[in-house]
Amino acid sequence: ALNLEPINIETFKELQTKNVKEVECGKIAKTVLNDVTVISKIINPRIVEKGFFESNYVLYDIATEQFKWLVNRRYSDFHWLRDCLISLFPAESVPKLPKKKLGNRRFEQDFIVKRQRRLQTFLDKVLQRENFKSCEPLVQFLSCPDRLFFENQMKILNPKVLAPSSIGGIRTPEGKIKVIDFESGNYVSNNNLFNNINTF
Repeated sequence: ALNLEPINIETFKELQTKNVKEVECGKIAKTVLNDVTVISKIINPRIVEKGFFESNYVLYDIATEQFKWLVNRRYSDFHWLRDCLISLFPAESVPKLPKKKLGNRRFEQDFIVKRQRRLQTFLDKVLQRENFKSCEPLVQFLSCPDRLFFENQMKILNPKVLAPSSIGGIRTPEGKIKVIDFESGNYVSNNNLFNNINTF
């Protein structure tokens, strides 16, 4: 829901009807995922035991049949992907991830299966959005089987580097955004700026 507390609501209602402008900006570059119904299945969760000096973790296989991709990913990789989406699309609602662990149950079978289902829900929601499918980190997440290369890509495609430095970084695949031209004195607080752009 849009929070209108920081501004004059009546002024906002009046301005939104007459001062909405379309702003042209650069189109989002498409990837192999765009314009395709992509189905990726998370399968075969397993515990990887690392020994005394490193923590154990759960590894999941992700199969994307259309492209014959098969990769394995940790929970932290899903977290990286979500951070990238948030940085690239600050006006979009990015699906949430399940909790990493629940008390001491992190490696119990029923918890692993439940988290697998929730990770699948996250991935399904991401793959339903054309904007997100234009995201290079998502392509790398689904397609790169070489772990060392993928970890290097994670460093290059750092969420902090990806974050747009201005409103112009928020755009649709068609290369347009709509903004409300507020008169001086009537403004949206910084906290709600992206929400207002996204809504109108």
